Amino acid sequence: MNASSTVEEKFDVLVRRQQFLNQDGKQAIKEILRTKKKAKIFWGTAPTGKPHIGYLVPLAKIVDFLRAGLDVTVLYADIYSFLINYLHPQPRELVEHRRRYYHLLVTAILQSLGVQTSRIHFVQESSYAYTKSFVSDFSRCCSLMTQQDTPDTMDEEGRTKTLSPLLCCVHQYLADIHLDTDIQFGGEDQRPIFQHASKIIPQLGYRKRQYLMNAMAPGLKGGKMSSSDPASAKIEFLDDARTVTDKIMEIPIGESHGGYSTDNAVLGILRTILIPLSELRLEHHKDEFANDAFVSADAPEGTLFTIEVAIWCFGECVRKHYKSYDEIEEDFRCWRMGEEDLKLAVARSLNCVLEPVRRRLGSSEEWKELELLAYP
Repeated sequence: MNASSTVEEKFDVLVRRQQFLNQDGKQAIKEILRTKKKAKIFWGTAPTGKPHIGYLVPLAKIVDFLRAGLDVTVLYADIYSFLINYLHPQPRELVEHRRRYYHLLVTAILQSLGVQTSRIHFVQESSYAYTKSFVSDFSRCCSLMTQQDTPDTMDEEGRTKTLSPLLCCVHQYLADIHLDTDIQFGGEDQRPIFQHASKIIPQLGYRKRQYLMNAMAPGLKGGKMSSSDPASAKIEFLDDARTVTDKIMEIPIGESHGGYSTDNAVLGILRTILIPLSELRLEHHKDEFANDAFVSADAPEGTLFTIEVAIWCFGECVRKHYKSYDEIEEDFRCWRMGEEDLKLAVARSLNCVLEPVRRRLGSSEEWKELELLAYP
């Protein structure tokens, strides 16, 4: 895309594979693109447990945001991480080590995706969370909320007996204001907190923000993949190739209505991570992955993913080339490929995606030292 791209073209790239908070969101975001020279969007992450491959979903979407001409901010919510201590009570020093760990990892991932990190603003929440204006807004926001608002918007935090996690939603609301952005971007699990933010921010006297939500990468043992999961339930960026393959091969796949069930983490990883990355490459976006990360050299033009399917009765394999995720899911559901065929293809492709990150960080002395400090 370039400066001459229309609002509709920018909008289509910006919102593909995204959910809106409500019916008004679509038109409101179009209006932002129409009236602002450079709309501002941010994605926030709290440096807690070790990040997992689910981070590829929002970080790959940042490529689209930049192509659509947006001003992009990545927020490291370090104060939020300190407050949300019901899972991992941690001193501020540890939070800072993890913030630096996250930054090294996030920049390495973005670079592997072909992003010039100089085009992104990286902000620590602590850089503004102690300012006079933030503290004033924090007090006013608390005065407008009930004790039930946090349990209503943040399920896990709402069940804690400690006070500090109950304050986390306020910090997330105020990030919109104090980063001066137009759109906040997060996972679909953020819908309740986005809904409440859309109500509370105007009550504070500020303009209403808009929200976009991406699908969540599935956990290996059900639910969404989470940084707080044990290592066996998620795939981490520095897992070696053998570990990644073993974790993929161990994912259970059931049967449904005379075929394979399509409700499984293997297809989920393919749908939320690998297919969007392959789409970016088809659109001539340059990345650092191997040439055959998603498709084989003999794949016809427009192919998104190649899978080698074993023909057991003939003792050979046939390459099948797919131009959409739906085609893969249908073939798998109808047993036109085996469980092992799909798992091996996904594991191989995922390892190609992770390899540039492993290579970049594996040779970094700073990373090795920081990993010991952040996760002793």
